Amino acid sequence: MQYSDSKINPEYKQLSELPLNRFDYKGYYTLIHFDSEDKVLYGKIEGIDDLVTFESDSAKEIEKEFHDAVDDWLEFRQKLNNGRVV
Repeated sequence: MQYSDSKINPEYKQLSELPLNRFDYKGYYTLIHFDSEDKVLYGKIEGIDDLVTFESDSAKEIEKEFHDAVDDWLEFRQKLNNGRVV
């Protein structure tokens, strides 16, 4: 099946921004995208008020990068809130 830019959800500017996969970890999720220009996979933790992004040039490592991003964010939030995760 071929896609044209005119059929893409307006949320995405070009084909390379279409979500490729979804990962869930510790109650958080991400949609993985591919940047064809820079040849990297990237995402952000969805459903939180903070902007936490991650990327990898390896498909084998992108899920680990997401897990690390969630763990780092949770640790940051815990320190910020005196030990309570909010």
